Amino acid sequence: MNFSFTLKSISPNNICHDESYQRTINSRYVKIADQYDPLLFTPIRISKREDGTLWVVDGAHRVQAARRLRLDTIPAMIYEGLTVEEEKYMFANQDKGEVRVSVLDKFRAGKNMKTRNEYVILNEILEEYRPHGLTEQPSKDGLYVRALHDLLKLAAENEVGIIRKVFDIYIGADENAKKDKGFWNARVCKAFIGALQKATKTQSILDMIKNKGLEELSKLSIEGDRISSSKMASILASA
Repeated sequence: MNFSFTLKSISPNNICHDESYQRTINSRYVKIADQYDPLLFTPIRISKREDGTLWVVDGAHRVQAARRLRLDTIPAMIYEGLTVEEEKYMFANQDKGEVRVSVLDKFRAGKNMKTRNEYVILNEILEEYRPHGLTEQPSKDGLYVRALHDLLKLAAENEVGIIRKVFDIYIGADENAKKDKGFWNARVCKAFIGALQKATKTQSILDMIKNKGLEELSKLSIEGDRISSSKMASILASA
């Protein structure tokens, strides 16, 4: 490999798309355009071939989004000296060598922002439950937030009442169930969220379960018997 690269601002209108290895452009670019933020628009990767033409290696949908927005220029890392085979290699392995930002990492960063967002809202609610030992990360007691992505979505939609109900159920769960990781995991928590969204504001989760005739779940929950997360999720999904 013998190539060089530079970071430049270039016009999105002068970029070619090699269909021999690039993905087919779909409607994703519309969403990228609608959510456009110049601070989050990462540089695309471009190959400048021998004839001087520019070919997208990584960022085809961002290019289309930029055209939709009629942006004059976008940031690009331009590689010179690549063969088409090396372009294909870069495209196929673009995710290697990168560590994706987890939802927990985003929450830790977002909860300290000055602007009021879903991270801040969820953290405010979480602070109310910290005296009960509930945290956003694994603890010795095992009482940490599950299905964080789904809870953040509820916070963004200002469904704080449902978040509190989920936390109340978790805090008040049977001790044996809390210690059993197979009982209360992200899948079960997500199922509880779905069930609570269907319930009325005055109806508790157990009342809703009983009213739906799901005696099996009520009995298992009250007696603290072991129940698999898949079975729990299945029963709740039918509520």
